[in-house]
Amino acid sequence: MRDLAGKSKHEFLLALQEQFGFDEETAKQIYTLKEGLDKKFPHFSQQRKDYFLFRILGSISYEGFTWDQTAGNLDFYFSTYKVKDDGNIEVTTKSIEEIMKELGLKDEEIKSLRVELIIQNYFSGKVDTKLEKDSYIYQTEKTHFEKYFGSLSDEKFEELWNSYKKYSGKADYTHQMITMASNLNDNYFRLANGVGLIHGKGFNHEFVNELSGWRGDATSQAAGMKAILGNDDYKADLDAVNILHLMDNKKISYETASNQYYSDIKNGKYTRAGAFKDNVDFEYVKSEILKSETPVFEYTINGETYQTKFEERYDVPYKNTERVLTESERLNSLKEKSPASYNFIKSLENDLNELKIYAEEGK
Repeated sequence: MRDLAGKSKHEFLLALQEQFGFDEETAKQIYTLKEGLDKKFPHFSQQRKDYFLFRILGSISYEGFTWDQTAGNLDFYFSTYKVKDDGNIEVTTKSIEEIMKELGLKDEEIKSLRVELIIQNYFSGKVDTKLEKDSYIYQTEKTHFEKYFGSLSDEKFEELWNSYKKYSGKADYTHQMITMASNLNDNYFRLANGVGLIHGKGFNHEFVNELSGWRGDATSQAAGMKAILGNDDYKADLDAVNILHLMDNKKISYETASNQYYSDIKNGKYTRAGAFKDNVDFEYVKSEILKSETPVFEYTINGETYQTKFEERYDVPYKNTERVLTESERLNSLKEKSPASYNFIKSLENDLNELKIYAEEGK
């Protein structure tokens, strides 16, 4: 049994390095948090402990009131309680750093892990990692790095920059973690569910789960801005859904599900897009993106056509010119107006492990 546990740990650490670009030290720090949760909560379900891990790691990049209301918070489980002289109980909520320390990491390890997670989140979405000295981008990036490393010489900055290129093109780890935490948050009365009311979905738990992942990246519904989705988001969104389904369907831990999933991807048993479509109906995903991002109706007024998402009233004089756009026309509109959404649909449709930039084809 101990040999099997050691093998599982070894596979898990390797997956963290291969899929996300972490070095062995960072991967071990993440595993220390997992072991700390197992020790602190021996009688909790494995799913609950996995949720804690996702929420802790995701909070490094995704924190504040909005995410507390989406992914939940850990205040109840990680607080100190003190009886005051007047008999009242004083509750002090622990910071993420204090939680990490309680789970077994030393101060320097916490600082190191925090920086690695932040930089991984930042760098995983970068396609072009070239820097030209004395350029505006060079100075901007250097200033950004100095937020975490203090004052840097150009030589030291370039050394750090080059060392973090390993994260470029990897799945966004903290994004994947916060998506998984949001999906495992079983509070059906969380405030975030009210976002569904804005989009005609009602007070909707599943809608917000999707919004924390693929829907939030592939549509404008999360922040009201144009969809921005890169390869790092594509992989994080799909992997979050696929691993969670494995955990639920087989009643296994995150560690076991992660090991199986990334082994199957590596060995070509399936693609991440293929697995995602087994878990979430592709036609539903495509339909939801098209509803959000493209017009449905076309009308002609004085010889000029205009397109809209909404059907006009029955009594408007040009009602008889109404035409429902075909799916092909709406996809072409999506390609032009929201290329990131289009790339997501086409990459899913073609069972790709990596996001392909289809919107650029033919230009």
